Amino acid sequence: ALRIDIVAKAKTQENRAYRPVDLDGIGKLPFGSPHPAGLLTGKHFYVGGRLGITSNGEVLEPEVPEYQTRMLMNDLGKLLAAVDMDYDHVIKKTTYFIGRRCDNRDIRRNFSIRAAYYRLPGPASTGIAVEPLPIQGTMLVSEATAIRD
Repeated sequence: ALRIDIVAKAKTQENRAYRPVDLDGIGKLPFGSPHPAGLLTGKHFYVGGRLGITSNGEVLEPEVPEYQTRMLMNDLGKLLAAVDMDYDHVIKKTTYFIGRRCDNRDIRRNFSIRAAYYRLPGPASTGIAVEPLPIQGTMLVSEATAIRD
């Protein structure tokens, strides 16, 4: 089965402006992607699925979800800073955990690491188990939505 979520906006003269956001020094897919890491439109910032990999596409700590969570959160912080936002602007966070390792301990460890980046109550969150990810050794994919007040 395939699940595709799409957020779209109507094209009008007034709201056409959006800005793709890509940065050096954040995780990059080794097979390339035509899509930016994030997209800023008005006061909304959407960060697409990110893996816990280096800017060279390497997995430094294969199958260590805690390490990969920290990498994802640090990359998110860099992307937010690029659009003059921070973790407090994040209103929704979705994390996809590799299915064979998705258990309560992994989810609790992920939440405890992520909690250190946010002030309470933090963003609304969803965790979903998935089958193997596109790069061997990666344990999770994370995406976020941030909004400026």
